[in-house]
Amino acid sequence: MLSEWLTQNFEGDTTGFRKCYLTFGHDYSFFVRSPKGCLWNNLPASLEKMILNQMKQGGSGPPKMVSLGAGGTWVATWDGKYYLWVLVNHYYDGVHEALKENNNDRSKGINYIAISPYEDTYFIHFNNGMINYNSALNSQPEQELRHIIYRYMQERARADKVTYRLLVGKDQKSVVISPTTSYEKYDSLVEVSSEDLSPQSWMSWLWKKIF
Repeated sequence: MLSEWLTQNFEGDTTGFRKCYLTFGHDYSFFVRSPKGCLWNNLPASLEKMILNQMKQGGSGPPKMVSLGAGGTWVATWDGKYYLWVLVNHYYDGVHEALKENNNDRSKGINYIAISPYEDTYFIHFNNGMINYNSALNSQPEQELRHIIYRYMQERARADKVTYRLLVGKDQKSVVISPTTSYEKYDSLVEVSSEDLSPQSWMSWLWKKIF
């Protein structure tokens, strides 16, 4: 189903395909959205009902982003500032808190969110540059992940002239990065070069490391 839909809409159109958003979950579940429409399969019933309701006349349309987690959990965003979520059975406490906080301050918005369908791990990147994550990595990959995040956030802090407080890792360690800190000292430990630090490239790198 998915392969046929992608081929029908994007065969030979690599530019259009880059505008697709695609996520997978358990039991052949997926959600894909593009400028040409959206398609999904085997989503949790509560999520499918919400999507169908929002796609009715006068609704917000299909979600901009969907993340499918463990135990029937899910998060959906509309335009990065309107969130709905079902997080049950003790999963993703940090995501719960982050979404509640940002529902109270919609100006922040979510640029990217991923919850793992296999374990209690997640990654959130807010529009204001803030990052919150919990991973199940061993010590060395975890250190690499923190280094690239610190380096990216150091560049954001200086460019935006803003101080950020990150909550990272299982221990939810608080790290303050400001225009005057020097987290670029970790350059030699980062696996990507400075020209690869676009949001798309480093999020792809992070996804591979976390999940």
